[in-house]
Amino acid sequence: MIDIQKSIYQALSSSALLSTYVQSNAITYMVRTANTFPAITFYILDQTDMNYCDDSATDENASVQVSAWFKSSFIARQAIAYEVNRIMEGLGYVRTYFTDQIEDDTLIHQRIMRFRAILPK
Repeated sequence: MIDIQKSIYQALSSSALLSTYVQSNAITYMVRTANTFPAITFYILDQTDMNYCDDSATDENASVQVSAWFKSSFIARQAIAYEVNRIMEGLGYVRTYFTDQIEDDTLIHQRIMRFRAILPK
């Protein structure tokens, strides 16, 4: 099994553009740091073997969700989403889903992006 969690975290946390908007401790796996905005969370939706040869998998199918959390301007939301998309494409992922949600009571915006890749083992 490929450690995609580590590679995604390293790529997101090493981005100079993201670091201008997001504190380094606000990029987390699964759990959002309370009251830190903007923030980025990500988690693995699915990671399964595929493309078998001689009873051994040669590739993995990986699906990942990256969420960006905001209480800030539209410009920051656009810049962060564009950079996350660029980073994930650089890692070999294709975006398969994109939507915005807002929590009515707190006015926290969540930009949800899902990605999929077939990764060689």
